[in-house]
Amino acid sequence: MNKSLIVFYLLPLALLCSCVGFAPADEVCRVDSLNRVAYQWRYRNVDSSFLAARQAFTAAKHDDDGKAEASNHLAFCSFIRLDFQQAAQYHKTVSHLTQNELERLIADIGMMKICQRQALNKEYYDYRNSALRRLKRIDEDPNLFSGLHERERLIYARSEFCIVSAVYYYYLQQSEEAFGSIDEVDPNMLEADTNQLLYYHYIKGASELCVGDTRDERRLREFDELYTTWRMAAAGDYLYFEANGMQGLANLMISEENYAYFRDRRSYALKQFDVPSDSLLPLFLARQALQKFRQYGDNYQIAGAYVSIGKYLNRHERYAEALDTLKRALLCVSDTLNPVPECMSRIRDQLSVTYAGLGMKRESDINRNSYLDILEDTRQDREQESRYQALQAEAHRLSLLTVAVMAGFIGVGLLFWLFNRRGQRRDRIYLQHLRELIDTACSTWMRENDQTALLLADEQRRLEKQRYIYEQHIAEGKRQNVVKRACLAIVTGITPYIDRIINEVRKLPGVTASRMKAEKYQYIDELVTTINEYNDILADWIKLRQGTVSLHIETFALNELFDLLRKGSRAFELRRQTFEVTPTTAWVKADRALTLFMINTLSDNARKYTPQGGHIQIYATLKESSVEISVADTGYGLSVEDVERITNEKVYNPQEIGSNTLKEEVRKHKGSGFGLMNCRGIIEKYHKTSDAFRECTFGVESTLGKGSRFYFRLPTGKAGKNGTSMQ
Repeated sequence: MNKSLIVFYLLPLALLCSCVGFAPADEVCRVDSLNRVAYQWRYRNVDSSFLAARQAFTAAKHDDDGKAEASNHLAFCSFIRLDFQQAAQYHKTVSHLTQNELERLIADIGMMKICQRQALNKEYYDYRNSALRRLKRIDEDPNLFSGLHERERLIYARSEFCIVSAVYYYYLQQSEEAFGSIDEVDPNMLEADTNQLLYYHYIKGASELCVGDTRDERRLREFDELYTTWRMAAAGDYLYFEANGMQGLANLMISEENYAYFRDRRSYALKQFDVPSDSLLPLFLARQALQKFRQYGDNYQIAGAYVSIGKYLNRHERYAEALDTLKRALLCVSDTLNPVPECMSRIRDQLSVTYAGLGMKRESDINRNSYLDILEDTRQDREQESRYQALQAEAHRLSLLTVAVMAGFIGVGLLFWLFNRRGQRRDRIYLQHLRELIDTACSTWMRENDQTALLLADEQRRLEKQRYIYEQHIAEGKRQNVVKRACLAIVTGITPYIDRIINEVRKLPGVTASRMKAEKYQYIDELVTTINEYNDILADWIKLRQGTVSLHIETFALNELFDLLRKGSRAFELRRQTFEVTPTTAWVKADRALTLFMINTLSDNARKYTPQGGHIQIYATLKESSVEISVADTGYGLSVEDVERITNEKVYNPQEIGSNTLKEEVRKHKGSGFGLMNCRGIIEKYHKTSDAFRECTFGVESTLGKGSRFYFRLPTGKAGKNGTSMQ
């Protein structure tokens, strides 16, 4: 009877232990409850999350799975506090606490985040491959984790793995892999997990992982993702993502152009921040994000907020404030024992811009080199290294199989050798006879072939000489044709200006206002000047061709010519273009008239090939022993082939320049091309004059659709007494 009672009381206890993994039910419930609290608070208050996770870890005396989950939560809190060593220790403890593949998978994903943050690329792929193997084993038995809490943890693990992979590929600039990873996340599966849903929306917006047919469409979707992150986080008091959403929006709107774009298309969203919608809004959002990150306690994100503020200040040329802000960002990640290369690279990049803006070139170069060094050290794909050990084990197994196969081949080979040896004896006699026949036939063929080759070589030399003569005739004909067409084009180009003068003279009797009459006279004077320039271009070109142009070398202040150029701004104003001549203190040693001719020619070309609203700038740059005079515009630009033709071909067909890139109406008003040819001819004339002009050059830099810069260099001259010119 006593034995029956003992069995009666022990049976429910055994069943209870089997259901909870040999852990008391109240302990399991308490640990699960604390772990849920730790997870719910991880993006609201990291201290509260750490406290709940610590209590769960302590309370789990027999619940190994619950203790492993608590260890993963503690690792997350240490990761946020940039204590990567402690976080790694918590994650590695999981494998000693439990055989649960799910918590081990989450620990591997946590180690991926740590390696990604520290740019440990090889180790990252080690843990990623381990996580992939665990996911494969879990997929092989879908009923392994059937409880509600386990299903929630599995959804979390899958989404966390995809998001962490997408972030890693984004920093490596591997867009295709990043899109592939983020597309594996199903946002509908995250409706019950606000933490991961916010993480998903934030990464899509901040990491440029939105799909769209155009760049503007993608920008709008990135804005919408970040705005959704901020709105959801603010409503649910998720401090971490509320700050991240504001920082991401600030980064999108840092430039005035982007701010104006979003203000026009998402004004309703910008009004939700209860601040004036002006150009200071990105700075306000970044500072608000900084305040919230401080409240949350994430130094990495604090440094990122400082970088966003510094980037805004750099963009708006407030370099002194930017320097102070970026130094604070540097302190946030420099004080930690664990390096954060990715964050350091962003800080160094902005510091180089700041120092450059302050004119501190040495400091700017130091930070730029540091930025490039960090990129070189961190942005390396080492997946192959991580697979080395796995491949070694596979190679060992294959070696055993290879040995067995080789033994079989050896047996087959011995049989083949016996049969082959018998066949070789029979074939040897046949081959000897065949070789004699072939040698005889080859000797006869070689003698005949040598004679034919000599005859063909003589014929080839004769044809090559004849072809060379024809090619020279054709080339000379082409050059003469281009010259005649160009001369005809420049003469024909004067006709419209003469017609305009006649038209304006006929209108003069009907103009009574003195101001309008003065403008008419000024316009007629500009037309006459243009005709004279055409005549001068043709005359100078003829002189250059005949070698009769003489150089009048003197030392003069370049700004004197710049002052003359400013007086001709009327022609640019009529085309609604901005014409800027930057003053200079440079002196040059050259022919004053030809220098003015070259600048006038280049500026007139810039005016012709720059649309309305464009900008033309003339400026000079002092070099070591020369002065570089540039005419830059924001016009149609030139292709690489056109630049090569202008700078390297002595005579070319001007109608071919821009034939495939310029609009039809612009091509109709193209000039003769003599202007640029004359500029090159003048530079060549300088070269032939004296070794003092060996630094004279003529060049072109151009980007199709963005504009061009034509420049030439003249030797530096010394100012005369009292700033006068010297002969």
